[in-house]
Amino acid sequence: MPRGDDAVSARAHLTTADRPTTVDRSIRIPHLLTLRYSSGHVADAVVWELIPRVAAPEWSRVPPASQGFIEAHLPRLMALRTAARTGTLPDTTAGQRLAAVLAGRPLSTRTVYRNLDLIRPLLTGSPGTTSRATELVTGADPTAGQR
Repeated sequence: MPRGDDAVSARAHLTTADRPTTVDRSIRIPHLLTLRYSSGHVADAVVWELIPRVAAPEWSRVPPASQGFIEAHLPRLMALRTAARTGTLPDTTAGQRLAAVLAGRPLSTRTVYRNLDLIRPLLTGSPGTTSRATELVTGADPTAGQR
């Protein structure tokens, strides 16, 4: 569906490997990518897009607190993307629900924004979501408090 302001949406937008500072009425979107090198090495990465708010896709217009949460958890989102790609999502209810949502597709920024309530506990290790895979994604120490 057209965004209504073709002049704005047709402009080039900034993309960068470094998180850009927002200016004027712009938003930044962290796009999750998988890079495949000729050597056979595979790596997940983030490429940022700086875009005028009026030209941003509807799914990317989230409250500032949600945007802050997503940005604060990018390393864990990248680990979750890797787990989805390698078939090692956490063996929890949330992990199984995410696998069903993905249906074999990679974890994308759009999926994160649209399903943040599902993904949030996988990033924070909330009660009832912990498994060895979740520990790898969140960096949780399963022996914490047992020493």
